[in-house]
Amino acid sequence: MDISLDESCVALESSVKLLGKTLERLAEQGEHSRRLTSTLLRSKRVFELVSEYDLQRARLDVIEEVEPVVEKLCSKLEKSLNKLERERATLQQTYELNQLRLNNRLAGSGGRRPVVMGTSTTEELGRLREAKQRKAALEREIAEVRGT
Repeated sequence: MDISLDESCVALESSVKLLGKTLERLAEQGEHSRRLTSTLLRSKRVFELVSEYDLQRARLDVIEEVEPVVEKLCSKLEKSLNKLERERATLQQTYELNQLRLNNRLAGSGGRRPVVMGTSTTEELGRLREAKQRKAALEREIAEVRGT
């Protein structure tokens, strides 16, 4: 039994030595893996240059996609604005007409006031100025004829 105990001790010593060597190798390999993770496996940013042709092509593609949509929206907006302008003009005329009716009722059937519309166009205003100037000129001529 003495021999088997000696053999067991020798086997145990060789196992301990083998485990020691294994620990040393693991430490060495661990050093390599730490260096590997700190340098090689670290993420690197790579910036790639895009050619001018690709950039211009992408711009043209975006313009071709966006331009029809923008034009469609602009036309819808223009139609809506025109409609709102017509509605505003109609409401303004209705307001002025109602204001005149109210003034006529308050004034009674007596001396009627001249009708003045606030939404005259520039052409109408120009013709009105010319008519007033002609009237003033004719009144002066009449005054001259009567005076002589």
